[in-house]
Amino acid sequence: HEITENESINEWFSKRTWSVSGNRVGAGEEDVIDTKAERVVFPRDTEEVSQILNSLPPSQPVAVVCGGHSSSNTSTVAVANAVVVDLQHLNSVSVDKEKMEVTVGGGVTFRSLAEAVGDADGALPIGTGDTVGVTGYLVNGGISGYFGRRLGMLGQRVIELTFVTADGVIKILSPSSSSDEDSTLFNSVLGAGSALGIVTSVTLKMESGSSFQSGGQVIVPCGTKDSAKRFARLALSFLRDSVLPDESVSMELVVTADFTCISTFIFYDSFKFDPISYVNPIRDAATSGNVPIVVDNVTQWNTWLEAASCLWPIIKEMKGNPLVRMDHSMGTTTYPDDDLLNFIANEWIGGVPLEDASQSIVEIRTLGGAALSGEKLPSGNCSSLVFADMIIAYDANGKSVDERRSIKNSVDCVVSLAREQKDVQVDFSATHSQADDPPVTTARDRGIEIFGSEVKYEQIRHAKQKYDAKNRFQCHPFTSFLS
Repeated sequence: HEITENESINEWFSKRTWSVSGNRVGAGEEDVIDTKAERVVFPRDTEEVSQILNSLPPSQPVAVVCGGHSSSNTSTVAVANAVVVDLQHLNSVSVDKEKMEVTVGGGVTFRSLAEAVGDADGALPIGTGDTVGVTGYLVNGGISGYFGRRLGMLGQRVIELTFVTADGVIKILSPSSSSDEDSTLFNSVLGAGSALGIVTSVTLKMESGSSFQSGGQVIVPCGTKDSAKRFARLALSFLRDSVLPDESVSMELVVTADFTCISTFIFYDSFKFDPISYVNPIRDAATSGNVPIVVDNVTQWNTWLEAASCLWPIIKEMKGNPLVRMDHSMGTTTYPDDDLLNFIANEWIGGVPLEDASQSIVEIRTLGGAALSGEKLPSGNCSSLVFADMIIAYDANGKSVDERRSIKNSVDCVVSLAREQKDVQVDFSATHSQADDPPVTTARDRGIEIFGSEVKYEQIRHAKQKYDAKNRFQCHPFTSFLS
């Protein structure tokens, strides 16, 4: 099954692409973005993926789409003469409850995975977007703000994966692969995305659902930017001083475009305190700022699945014609000092144009724990303790060119200021950075940022040279500093 007619390809593109880059439509440079691909193919199994790669000229570019959400942005746009391999038919989910393992095809999204894991009374450190492709997320070092401190990163729970190289060779990889070369390739694939090949299936080790104790939210509609900044600054102190030292709990603070502050708490099985009284400092922050609390129920979720799916209805409402997005991140490997917390409240939250980009959110979350102590993946996300990201999103329809450029310029200004902060990494996360931003460092330094260390960067570069020497997978943004 394939699409070759331009009209049909563009129809596929409009349905498959969840958002477009703020560096393009958002900057007013293009009013319409279509794919540059000459063909879209829809394999039904690993063997067909291999056959497709074998049938193409060695130098023909290949882009891979393994789900939806922002991961498909650069892949669906692709490059001239590219063939897009859309894995949507590789959508099987198989659970082995006795072994506590789940195997998913390369086209499975988080909704299908989460529902299967929940039915098995299991738990995994997944992301919060139900349309995100599972393999695309985990092979880019995806984090889990809700569950990562207890369950690690999703890539750290992979026990086997099926990988197809650029020349169509099928490899079954695991941490205990028979050769050191394959074991290293397994680790490389878990951080290098689709820059090396195509992952067609993944087997994950689940944790018991009992690892989750309870969770819920305190929601404070601050109403104005100044009120949100004041509340957020107090909440961030609680996050640093009380939550970060305690790996039995995680916290995520979200600020929405209308300046509602949502404090989400996840309590793990080792949490020994009363959850309700534990979050009193968040209530005190609302009282001191004279802002109301409209939801106060930090034990409203009794199962892992309830917590994992809590943002699905919100994400569903993020849409546009087209939906324009800019993603950026900053993180610290040490406890943030007061100056950094002030910067997050005043600039990362207060400096971005939330009121002009009505579908935007800013998120600040605790990481570390099992993600930090587990197997080191080639990902800058592995080392973060506090992680802040912004998703600046709006419907381009109705925005003038000047308005779009103003939003982009404001975002760029805040990101530039972030680079001036001490002990901070900026846009080091492959899952929360703008893939088509112009480089601000050398290719080598960029690779070290994304993959977490010089050793991991050299490991990935070696794998790229060995398994994709002709740069067939050039549509992946990592290739800009690997090839």
